[in-house]
Amino acid sequence: MTILRKSQRGVALILTLLITAILVTLIVEFNYSTQVDLRIAGNFRNDLQAHYLAKSGINIAISYLKYDLENTDTDTLDEDWAKPYPPIPVGEGFVKVITEDENAKININKVVTDEGKVNEQLRDILHRLFEMTEADVAILDAIIDWIDPDDEPLSEGAESSYYGSLDPPYACKNGPLDTLSELLMIKGVTDEVYGKIFKYLTIYSNGTININTAGKDVLMCLDEGMDESMAGGIIGYRGETPFEGANWQQALRDVIKNDDVYNGISKILGVTSNAFSVESIGLVERVEKKIRAVINREEKQISCRYWRTE
Repeated sequence: MTILRKSQRGVALILTLLITAILVTLIVEFNYSTQVDLRIAGNFRNDLQAHYLAKSGINIAISYLKYDLENTDTDTLDEDWAKPYPPIPVGEGFVKVITEDENAKININKVVTDEGKVNEQLRDILHRLFEMTEADVAILDAIIDWIDPDDEPLSEGAESSYYGSLDPPYACKNGPLDTLSELLMIKGVTDEVYGKIFKYLTIYSNGTININTAGKDVLMCLDEGMDESMAGGIIGYRGETPFEGANWQQALRDVIKNDDVYNGISKILGVTSNAFSVESIGLVERVEKKIRAVINREEKQISCRYWRTE
């Protein structure tokens, strides 16, 4: 009997330890699962908050652009929409907004006119841009073939017969670019080439280049006679007094001091802009949401032409 009782006590002890181990395991697993669920819920909340912060940043940019449209006749880099603001604290996060003038760039779609002809002036500008960035100038023919409506390749270009032979095959666009990254589909445009040229190009502007916002490199591509001192003179002048009013063209002529250069570039220049790219970043803890948008301003109307959430 004594031996039996000892055996029963031993079994009871083992069962107790086993049950205790099971309970501890369940508690640990439940705690881990709870922590994971809480983290997932927290990340979802932060993700949602960051998204709405980024969205609010786009609205901030639109409000600046709308105010500028209603109160000024020119667009310059010293206006509120163009200023580099530090991240703005909002609630538990921050929002950062960067607005750029698309009219400070060269609209590559305009290299082919609405009638399907090559815009020789813009082709020359792009030729100088490719030389400046050390990109292969021959690629220009392929770009023109991609945009123009016909199916006859230029000497260094490519049409449907070339793209149809690729693996996988695809058709030549024979129309304007819908996004700038579409350039990567064109013969000869590698990631390296795209990286060299994309920051100088746009597809969103009305084709005019804003003399008040264009960078030095773009200015120097506008005419073969435009040298570094002329471009620097333009930037220096507008830093003190923007080109504006009815006499801005005369002011530009006085700054350049070269009638041939002035006559070559005056028709493609302006002092207002119709398209702006906006990058808005919402940040909550370690979660970041980015929205890229392009805002159009046409005839006192503001609209969103492009929107992408990253």
